[in-house]
Amino acid sequence: MCKTHSKMITPKLSSACYAVRAIKLFVSQDILKMMYHSYFHSVMKRGKQSKNIFRLQKRVVRIIKDVGIFQNIKYLAINITVYIFAYALCSY
Repeated sequence: MCKTHSKMITPKLSSACYAVRAIKLFVSQDILKMMYHSYFHSVMKRGKQSKNIFRLQKRVVRIIKDVGIFQNIKYLAINITVYIFAYALCSY
């Protein structure tokens, strides 16, 4: 059975999210942003826009900014200069 591209990169993005969460207590926010761009964003920009990828992006931004699940990430992402998937602006 052929997997879609977004389903193939979702495990990679989940691993990147875990890596950011695991090291969060030991490094500064600048290091977390570098990890985001090197591990998460580099994979995300190759994928098509999907709801699952956007949810993982929201999760990693909230981990970096250390906020809860009800916080809107639109303004948080602007503060840490993160490219928000266009899916976010259309659907949420």
